[in-house]
Amino acid sequence: MSMQTLNWITGAGSARRASAHVAPTATAAQTAAIKSVRRLRQEYIQERLEMARNANQAHHLYLELAARARHEDDKARFLRLAESEERHLFRHIMRLKKVGYTPPTFRRSWFTKVWQRLVVACAPGRTQNRLKTMRRAETRRQIASIRRQAEMRQPKPGPHHAS
Repeated sequence: MSMQTLNWITGAGSARRASAHVAPTATAAQTAAIKSVRRLRQEYIQERLEMARNANQAHHLYLELAARARHEDDKARFLRLAESEERHLFRHIMRLKKVGYTPPTFRRSWFTKVWQRLVVACAPGRTQNRLKTMRRAETRRQIASIRRQAEMRQPKPGPHHAS
């Protein structure tokens, strides 16, 4: 199958080229394959859009939590999470663009803004659990880093130092 035909099937390329290209006469198997590829492409786009929406909502939720955090350490943790979610959002948008789909601009509705503020205000237990989990993970990383540094400082016995 030529690249031009594949672009026509998947919807990639410009609209002018796609409309100017006349599809070759296809067999039943090829038609089924074309439909399958189109369906899979649409499913992929829908999944990526949903992931991008979730990343966008999580990004704004973590910004809201950072704004309400009482301690600077907690605020820094939430800001790191918000940055991470922003990177996820960017990654999903780039993957959508790669398949020829222009994603919409994500805007939070007033309902989403109110809902997220309610979640932040009414679910302090979940927030505290998340913070505890993050603190434990940071502590484990610090301990692992100290152990690696200590292992690097110890001299390794050579062949002439055999006991």
